[in-house]
Amino acid sequence: MFGVAFSNLLQDVLFHIDEYMRLLYTGNFFQLLNPFGLLASIVSLTMLVTQGATYPTGEIYLRLRMAAHIATLMMELCFLLADICLMKGIDGYVVTSALDTMAESNPLRKAVAHQADAWLINFNTYPLLWALPVLGIIVLQLFTVLFLRLEKGALAFINSSLTITCVILTTGVTMFLFVMPSSTVPSISLTMWDATSSLFILKVMTIVALIILPIVLAYTSWSYYKMFGRPDKNHIENHKHSLY
Repeated sequence: MFGVAFSNLLQDVLFHIDEYMRLLYTGNFFQLLNPFGLLASIVSLTMLVTQGATYPTGEIYLRLRMAAHIATLMMELCFLLADICLMKGIDGYVVTSALDTMAESNPLRKAVAHQADAWLINFNTYPLLWALPVLGIIVLQLFTVLFLRLEKGALAFINSSLTITCVILTTGVTMFLFVMPSSTVPSISLTMWDATSSLFILKVMTIVALIILPIVLAYTSWSYYKMFGRPDKNHIENHKHSLY
């Protein structure tokens, strides 16, 4: 669902704002499961399968290595196909009016147009950003396969982690400065500058974060401490009543 969610932000999000400034979504769940969304979900699934398959050691790692090879190849093909669909078949959004970044948050104070190739504007403006999809599709994936064949699980895990980072950053660069574009009324699309909460809400969220964050860090650290280490066959056999 991670890939489905991100891919639909690049397509048509059917929402508008009512007279009380409430966001109203007019689509349904099954509209999110469109061909492009399903393609992106395969990209998300296969890149996570690759990373998971590189983590174990010993006999388990050897058994999962083929799954990692297949997932890597599928991820490359699906990511490349998704990029082609985005460039050739999906129009993006562009702000056509001036943005006052110091004004109060209000999505109604701008004009937005639906435009072909708009999702490539940031890449064409800053060509160095093309390195993100190139690294995600080709370079890091090839190194992942190489390290899998050399039985260098740790290096393969690092490369798969960097691949995930490049894929997510590619999506972020593509959409910036939009957070959630609206195909119903493009001018009320949410951007980085008008999707923020009020000052009061931000203060409340800061106080809540100061209280909750230490608790989250505590149980997360405990979880990592208990699960530290790469599983192998002996570890699973010795903990067969607690692992599953």
